[in-house]
Amino acid sequence: MAADLIGGVILTIVGLIAGIVLLVRHFKGVPEREMREEPLSETAGQHDTDMEEWLTALKEGSIPIKMLGGSSPIILKQKEELQVVLPNMALWEARSVRQSVGGYGGPSFRIAKGISWRLGAFGAQSESHEELKAIDQGRFTLTNKRLVFSGAKRTVDINLNKILSIEPYSDGVAVRSSGRQKTQYFVGIDPKRVSVTVSVNDRKYEEPFTGLMLQYLIEGLIKRNEEANG
Repeated sequence: MAADLIGGVILTIVGLIAGIVLLVRHFKGVPEREMREEPLSETAGQHDTDMEEWLTALKEGSIPIKMLGGSSPIILKQKEELQVVLPNMALWEARSVRQSVGGYGGPSFRIAKGISWRLGAFGAQSESHEELKAIDQGRFTLTNKRLVFSGAKRTVDINLNKILSIEPYSDGVAVRSSGRQKTQYFVGIDPKRVSVTVSVNDRKYEEPFTGLMLQYLIEGLIKRNEEANG
């Protein structure tokens, strides 16, 4: 009986040793990057923090961006540099649309079952409201001095120092500038084709280019121009 007990203890020890050996072999085969905790830069929280920092710097004019999706048809002026060229962009503007609204005036009298007679003539009046309409398709160019849309039917040239306000959209921006009655909408950015590399403290992300980025880039360029002009 003692021999059986000793044999059982020996088997248990052998099993423990074999288990330890297997564990050691397993961890030796695991790459170091899989064993350590995932870096903070790859977490969603760090990404959001980095994006906020990068967008703030972009708005302040601290980050230059050059994203040329093809050639630009404009002739650059002295000390003018290309920043962004976006093909297949659309120009939209508000247009007045009129419609006639009318009816018969005066009282009505029933002259038979299901038949009535209305006194008075038909009167019509015209009502007007504005609707956004696609004006043209073309190439959007942003330089350090101006914003230019080059289409088949229309060309829009806006000096950055004339811009009063910018409203971002997911695929473009609406720009209101002095000397123009209508707000111009430049839309059509394809996030699947147009992207920008965001770099913060050696961490890099490939992000789709959005209307918000375009807004902040324009505002950053305006600020840099104002600082340069004193």
